[in-house]
Amino acid sequence: MSDSSSENTHDVTIMVVDDQPDIRKLIEFHLKKIGYTQIIAAENGRQALDATARNIPDLVLMDIMMPVMDGLKTCAAFKKDPRLAEVPIIIVSALDDIRTKA
Repeated sequence: MSDSSSENTHDVTIMVVDDQPDIRKLIEFHLKKIGYTQIIAAENGRQALDATARNIPDLVLMDIMMPVMDGLKTCAAFKKDPRLAEVPIIIVSALDDIRTKA
């Protein structure tokens, strides 16, 4: 019996958007450890949007607090773009204020 989850990970592109290099590397490490090999890294929302011109991700893991373009503005830009509107975005943040997350 084969593990179907590991078979499907090779066709999935995940974008990791965080201004902290150590956090990006940690997330990428864990994604690779469970079989995801197509990972796009970006330091901020502007880089993330620029990267989508070459490759539309299947999933985005994004920080909120970033320079240039923060995560909330980037989410709004994704949702306004018809090519990106359906891409799921998971916010990965150290913020614990419920008003910030809402």
